[in-house]
Amino acid sequence: MASMSCVESMGLKRAPDFSLPSSPVATCEVSPCAQVVNLPQVKKSCKSRSLEFGVKLNIVDISHCQKAQPVLDRHEVAWGTIFEQARGITHGMWTFQAMTEHRLRKLEGTNAQSAWKVVTVMADKEPSRMEAPSELWPKYHQEQFARVENKGHDLGTMGQWEGKDYRYRGKIQQVATVVKAGTCFKLEREKPEIRRSHLLSRVLWFRQILQARMPNTLTYDNVGSDLRKYFISRKFVLCGRVVVPFHAKEGNVCLFKTNQNIDKQTNLREGDSHRLTLYQFVK
Repeated sequence: MASMSCVESMGLKRAPDFSLPSSPVATCEVSPCAQVVNLPQVKKSCKSRSLEFGVKLNIVDISHCQKAQPVLDRHEVAWGTIFEQARGITHGMWTFQAMTEHRLRKLEGTNAQSAWKVVTVMADKEPSRMEAPSELWPKYHQEQFARVENKGHDLGTMGQWEGKDYRYRGKIQQVATVVKAGTCFKLEREKPEIRRSHLLSRVLWFRQILQARMPNTLTYDNVGSDLRKYFISRKFVLCGRVVVPFHAKEGNVCLFKTNQNIDKQTNLREGDSHRLTLYQFVK
């Protein structure tokens, strides 16, 4: 599958058309006009305007619910925990409606404290000490700290962090799998993986990149053509965060998380102030 570039347009920012049909994986009915797009304020100038990319792309929910998002924001659920909750939703393990206040209170705290408990808590069981967090979730916590600290941008936290050596970040890969859903496609989120660090994830931060893996059966003939059209004409919503495809190689599509939010408030403590616009990323 050839490399893809995002759809470009020039001019003022416009709110997306929310009258589009919902994604097959959506589990929460949302009023088409009720979504709130939360964008940083941009100073207006009559002398020049910067290019705007991705404005006219159709919006598809990978896993997003208008009613659930403010609740997640209120409880300040860590991103790794949200990712695990969304993973369960895309695999049909539970719905957004099951993410109740009672369960979310049990999932408050850092990634290392809460992400590993998601499956147990959503099943209304008590987490066991035998299910102690793996290397993955403390690594999420480390990289979150490095992002907010924002020193030594691509070299972690500049030495030791909480008694451990920590220099290189970008080893976590956030992954989704493309599957056929009727006449269209959907992305099922998979458990994040710790892999070899690469420059893009170190410089941009791993949370800015989502890797969508495409099975060989979906990349040939008419199905492959439909899949290419699917990606180049859409941007996707992951629990309030907008991600846009920007590159494809060797059976993978890379998506970039922009600074655009839908039904989500900007959280500086999560490093949202360091998120880039799509134009800044391409530039």
